[in-house]
Amino acid sequence: MDGPAPPPLEAGAAPAAQAAAPVTRLTVVNGDLSFARFPVVVGHFLGDSIAGAESQLDYALGGALTRRYALGVYPGAVGSAMVVGPPDASGMAAVAVGIGDIGSFSPGVIRSALIAGLIELALSPCWAAPERGVSLVMLGTRAGTVSASDTLAAMLAAIGEVQRRLLEQGLQPLGEVHFFALYEDDAHRIWHTLRRFVDSPHYRDTFTLEREVAYAAGAQRRLMRMEDPNLWRVIQIVSADAAGGDLGFRFTAVGEQARADGYLVGANRSFVKEFLEVAQQRKLNAAPTRALFQLVWPAELKQTSQEDRNLRLILDEAAAALPFELMDDRAAPVAGEGEGDSAPPAIRRGMIRQLIQTRFARLQTSPHGGERALVIGDPRGGSPAEDFPALPGAREEAEAVAALLEEQGFEVVRLIGDDVTPDAVVEHVLQGGWTILHVSAHGIYDYAFRSDRAVATAAGWDGVAGHYTGPRYTGVVLGDRLTLAPSILQSMPDPPVLAFINCCDLASIDPDDEAALRAAARPEFAASFAGELIALGGRAVIAAGWEVSDHGALVFAQSVYRELLANNQGFGEAVRIARGDVYDQDRDDATWGAYQCYGEPDWRLRPDSEMPPKKPPQPCFASPAEAVAAIEGIRNQAEVGAGRDSRRGALVAQLTAIEQYVRGLAWLARDQVSEQLGHAYLALGEAKQALGLFEEALKQDAAPSLRLVEALANLRIRQAADGDDDSGPSPDTLARIAAARQQLVLLCEVAGKTGERLSLIGEAATREAHLLTGDARDAALAQMREAFEQAWALSRARQAADSYYPGLMAVTAGVLIALRAGADFTACRAEIEDLGADFARRTGPGDYGRTVSLAGKHLLTALVDGQMSTHNAGAIGGALRQAWAISGNDVDRNTVIGHLRFLQAILAEKDAARAAADWVASIEQAATLASPDAALIKVEPAESPAPAATPA
Repeated sequence: MDGPAPPPLEAGAAPAAQAAAPVTRLTVVNGDLSFARFPVVVGHFLGDSIAGAESQLDYALGGALTRRYALGVYPGAVGSAMVVGPPDASGMAAVAVGIGDIGSFSPGVIRSALIAGLIELALSPCWAAPERGVSLVMLGTRAGTVSASDTLAAMLAAIGEVQRRLLEQGLQPLGEVHFFALYEDDAHRIWHTLRRFVDSPHYRDTFTLEREVAYAAGAQRRLMRMEDPNLWRVIQIVSADAAGGDLGFRFTAVGEQARADGYLVGANRSFVKEFLEVAQQRKLNAAPTRALFQLVWPAELKQTSQEDRNLRLILDEAAAALPFELMDDRAAPVAGEGEGDSAPPAIRRGMIRQLIQTRFARLQTSPHGGERALVIGDPRGGSPAEDFPALPGAREEAEAVAALLEEQGFEVVRLIGDDVTPDAVVEHVLQGGWTILHVSAHGIYDYAFRSDRAVATAAGWDGVAGHYTGPRYTGVVLGDRLTLAPSILQSMPDPPVLAFINCCDLASIDPDDEAALRAAARPEFAASFAGELIALGGRAVIAAGWEVSDHGALVFAQSVYRELLANNQGFGEAVRIARGDVYDQDRDDATWGAYQCYGEPDWRLRPDSEMPPKKPPQPCFASPAEAVAAIEGIRNQAEVGAGRDSRRGALVAQLTAIEQYVRGLAWLARDQVSEQLGHAYLALGEAKQALGLFEEALKQDAAPSLRLVEALANLRIRQAADGDDDSGPSPDTLARIAAARQQLVLLCEVAGKTGERLSLIGEAATREAHLLTGDARDAALAQMREAFEQAWALSRARQAADSYYPGLMAVTAGVLIALRAGADFTACRAEIEDLGADFARRTGPGDYGRTVSLAGKHLLTALVDGQMSTHNAGAIGGALRQAWAISGNDVDRNTVIGHLRFLQAILAEKDAARAAADWVASIEQAATLASPDAALIKVEPAESPAPAATPA
């Protein structure tokens, strides 16, 4: 993979004089993006959340992507791009490119987006010479509407175009491109597709492809592609001409195998109108909601409705009037049995909305002045409209919301009740800077106030036969012929981050006006307010599409704010939980389905707060082989910082669930199941469970591998001293170590010697040297050196990539023996120098074993050269800490800490080496601090003479 990069062009070189574009080298890498050598390019759909590859990259960048996402400056439109530099000395950088609306995704979008991102990168200081490489992921796979072949073809075309433009401008072109795939099957599919392209005449002189897939840490294996349960299924619904010229709706299930086109024909619109009138009565009957599902939802989508996948509905303004939240896909119950415990779709799963808009939001930043909320509740100062009675329930809700927000640390301004005038409401709304705008009041759409109709009647208007042509109003009712209209919102200096517009109980309306007012409170009211606030830059809008009950409205509001603030849930999950809370209170109350919630599913009101863990899906496997693949995936996640640090508890729970599942099917006796479970538990630091499963695999003859025998012996050696106190090792402890060593000796006699088995024999001697004292310790150190020297020689002879490890341990034993005997370090220095060739044999980002072993080599160098300075201790400890932050599992980390303590114990026993023991202790302290301060090791001479490492 490594090699010289193309030489840079001289500044200002004339395009006519430049050579042909260099051949770009392509490599397919199976692994975690945390270990990418070059800046990583990821795509982002408008309105989508940061998930998948973006989420991996965001962790590696310390949350830099989510911070920009939370501030509303994240790329989304096609052609938008952003370069995010490395947060520390790790060198990791990212390029986020906008890939537009998920419903309009195409190969052309891929090409345009990638060109924009690569050019931004080429002009950025993050693209360092001389390598000038880039790491790519497959753009837009979330949409599912563009094949892998078309995606790669568009990406190669973009790379070729960027190369041409860079050369024309006298800039250094791309030298190397890595295509990253987390899953092995994806990596192989990408490799074979690229192979076909590179072999074609069109690309033969433009690209070369590495002859095999490269592997990085965190690689995952799977037998089949499964849908991520945390992803939100996207369905776009837009108006279209139906048969007979009526208005219909086209449904597009984005990301599925095929588009699902269905129409709500004109003949059914009368039913929907009648249904809305029934829904506005608040008390629902199950039959109309089932009919609504059958009439509105296309047949292709009905087939997958029971999968209960979260839905993100992308709607135009006409489609936004449909009450999708109230659809019911349940079969009609048997007479006399009721519904049972089942619930409608919007209760069983998440369902949120997003509006298709041609207007673009202003640049949204965080509100100034901290977290501030404006709570408006039934304002009736000035001249209240006689059409609309007081709403005590709305006032109660507003007071409860204000108190809840104050408990969460918000500065709250209350505008509630009879003394609140329209001008006070407008003044505060237009003040801006609100994190939350909560309104609980009457709401109308295209409504004629009674006072206007009275004037028209006096002028001769016949309310029965004539058509009223007077003023009509839309918005939150503030007084007679006064509303907080969407047009007023346009004057806000900045929009609220979250707006909750709650149209409250209208049940006490004068009978003469009831029909007109119910028609006025149509879902268009919610869509108009949501559309205006979103166009201004609001991140989330909740608006009631029709009247709601007082109690239901209070429960919904309290639940939403509780989940967004106290529990820090994402917007989609908070809405789902709130709907369920209302439904549990009264299943017949339509309030749970009245709220139209517009926003992004994973948007959080407090993005810097810790996210709650997501519940993993229950395991379900078609075969033991599929279970083993899932177990291996958990083990690999445990060895990557992104998975291990943030999800360790969840990984243990997920692995425990898998173990219970396979035990229930008696699969532990099947090939590799017990063994792989043991390795996964060991990677997560659960040594006791691992030991039991390894022994179970041997007893059940579940096709145990020699690797299992080696791992079991190593685990027994490591655990042999458990329970011993400071008085010294018990005879039983030494006997268990000796028994494990003897098993390894027998394994070498039966199956042959390997570097791994000889190294494990050396580990047994190391553990004995740690536990013993005096002459017995010297003898154990000699045995340690002998075993590791044999392992080193054998590993070198076989050109093993990790031959540096037994070499390092052999040299370590030699240095300790020399220190204890007062000998010189001539032979040790030569061996340390000789280790350099072994480290050069294995390179690559995220190689935990090589990184910590290299730190150990520098530790020995400092010991023998007397360079035991504070600077060197911090540099070595920082390198160990940073290696752990990126990769390695709990066992790996504990091994390193245990090794440092082993050195301290051996050195502290001799007076001449106690200063060295204290210095090693300072390395341990530096290695266990919270954050790294040294990315690379550079051992320097001490600023002042260090204590002698050997006796005078």
